[in-house]
Amino acid sequence: RRVLAATLGVHEHRLRAPGSLFTSRMPRDQLVDVAVDRDTGRRTLVAKRRFEAGEILATDSPLIVWAQNEAGLLKAFQSSDQQETILSLYSPALDRQDEKIDERRKKAAALARTKAFSSLDKDSILKVLLVGDAFAHQFGKQEALYETASALRHDCAPNCRFRSQPDGSIEVTSIRHIPAGETLSFSYIGVPWVLCTSERRKLLRESFEFFCACRRCQAPDVLRSAPCPGCGNFCSLEEPIAPPQGPASIFWHCPVCAKPFDATLHEEQLNLDFKTLSEKVQKASENIRDAYARGKAPPSKVWEVFKDCEDFAWRSAKELGRGNVVVYRATELVVNTARDFSVAKDAFSKQNIETEGDSSADLRRRWVEATIRRVAQQECAAASCSKGGDCFGTEGEHPAVYEAAATVCGCAPVLETRLSALEREAFFDLCAKYRPCIRLMYDSSEEEKARVELLESLLNAADVAEDGEGVGEEKGA
Repeated sequence: RRVLAATLGVHEHRLRAPGSLFTSRMPRDQLVDVAVDRDTGRRTLVAKRRFEAGEILATDSPLIVWAQNEAGLLKAFQSSDQQETILSLYSPALDRQDEKIDERRKKAAALARTKAFSSLDKDSILKVLLVGDAFAHQFGKQEALYETASALRHDCAPNCRFRSQPDGSIEVTSIRHIPAGETLSFSYIGVPWVLCTSERRKLLRESFEFFCACRRCQAPDVLRSAPCPGCGNFCSLEEPIAPPQGPASIFWHCPVCAKPFDATLHEEQLNLDFKTLSEKVQKASENIRDAYARGKAPPSKVWEVFKDCEDFAWRSAKELGRGNVVVYRATELVVNTARDFSVAKDAFSKQNIETEGDSSADLRRRWVEATIRRVAQQECAAASCSKGGDCFGTEGEHPAVYEAAATVCGCAPVLETRLSALEREAFFDLCAKYRPCIRLMYDSSEEEKARVELLESLLNAADVAEDGEGVGEEKGA
């Protein structure tokens, strides 16, 4: 059951000691151009030609590497022959009124008075500190600056990923089709398709101190769908395109009735219900583990929590629409609970302990169903579609989404169990659709590649078993 059962993260690795010399490699064959953003003054990367998913756009080695402190950063800067390049990473004016810049200006003045950094002027120290704050990439207990990777901007609908290599370099790879002239980007906050606009902006504001105004954030938020109280039409919330001055009023605008309405209180109540349900699931899981440790079956009411999860997912979809982020979270809870409970049922069965409630086979079936729904939801979100997964399996089905490959792989252990013909067909179709994304996501090490090969072999073996079982089922019928 180890077959890609958990999402595989980027491998951390050791970099050379601070002060080591690196040669920064710009994009291979000059596949991208460096441009300057008119609004922010920051350097950005633009594709010079069309790219398909999986193409390597650039390879970049560290300019400098240092321990995670300001003194280490400045010492690495002092010993670097790439000082001009490092200082060029920061573009906005240093004299602008900004709380963060004011704080760093005081720190720069204090460091400039020390003997260790007396050779650097205050403005240079300030620039270096701000560059480190904005563009440093963390690797274990060290940080590094990269010339090309630092020009990759954030976007809530990213088209690239970067991955560290054993030699300390970073490789920038396209994760979807990129037309010529499009700006290259990646997500600062991980998987962006499961967070609504206000949540993404809050994370970016708290962690990176900027208000996101990317194209997705300026569009109506399809993850905040709600039914119009007048006509029942499901509408998406329109978020502000610029930072609000003071408290902002939130309203949904119905294109049919042309009337605003507020669904905030309804969303908040369902979010509170979801929090209570999540705590209930956690408590049930603890009771199951305790019962297994004692060699006894847990009480039947423990297993009933899973039905509560399904009921909540159905209720939230009915009240807010399938595209609302509350429904997305409810679906994820169903996926995780079905997975954990089915594994627990199998564990009790191996110990010859009978349990009440749904069988492990029933839970696996619902695990597969919820996984497909979860993937379909991410596909709709990526396509700016408010249908919340209803497009899956229809003529309007959306393309595969790179980030959703982790959800598919999370359900891979079911391939080692018996599935009905219908479950096999649905899950195999999903795996076939996501095979290119899975290969692209899990390709950074020989271990990951071996796991993908194992998944491929399981799929191929299951295809053969499906043909054989299908004939038997028809004969039995």
